[in-house]
Amino acid sequence: MIRLILKIVTYNIHHGVDIYNNLNLKGVLQVLQQTEADIIALQEVDRYRPQTHLQNQAAWLAKKLSMGYVYSPVRNYKTGSYGNAILSKYSILSSSNHRLHDMTDIRYCLRADIDTNGSTLSIFNTHLGLKQPVRYTNLKNIILPLILPLRNPGILAGDFNAPDDRPEVHMVSALLTDTFKSNSSPFVYTYPAANPSARIDYIFINQKCIPLNFYIVDSTASDHLPVVAEISYL
Repeated sequence: MIRLILKIVTYNIHHGVDIYNNLNLKGVLQVLQQTEADIIALQEVDRYRPQTHLQNQAAWLAKKLSMGYVYSPVRNYKTGSYGNAILSKYSILSSSNHRLHDMTDIRYCLRADIDTNGSTLSIFNTHLGLKQPVRYTNLKNIILPLILPLRNPGILAGDFNAPDDRPEVHMVSALLTDTFKSNSSPFVYTYPAANPSARIDYIFINQKCIPLNFYIVDSTASDHLPVVAEISYL
């Protein structure tokens, strides 16, 4: 069988607002175009919110990139919402949105099952909260039980709000492969974009996948830097 090689991106786009506090979704688009990604996990994506010109950001980016997409809100407002999105050059078979446990800081994990030339790939896109014990509990009790039993290729990506020395990241790294181990770029941190000092954005893969390359893109289009991983699987 021929191994399939895919390029995966995770990016907290900060509602399309750049480090200069300007609404600049075109800047996000340019960054994503440069990565030539096959599958993209986005966090902090606005949909029909007045402060971002009532734009459906996931739909606009997907159209410009010639990709399909799924979007699930994290917070709904009187007008519009913001949430997580997954964009794909391959057909999205199904999606589901999993509520994480925190009554004061609403968070979700978005799953998409994608048909990649006859093989199903499952990707989980999350934006974890600011409380360390809650992040640990949500990963242990909700997110990891979704991905660990998979018999097909699986990816866990997103903004963890946790540097790589935290217990919750150690736990995930012990059970999944951190693609950062294949880093080929001079950059090692993803946040804040203007002067990065912590790696809080991750792409983990299960045992069905092989990491080939990893790099962090230097950009001012968001307050986070995008992360790119190349992986392969049968």
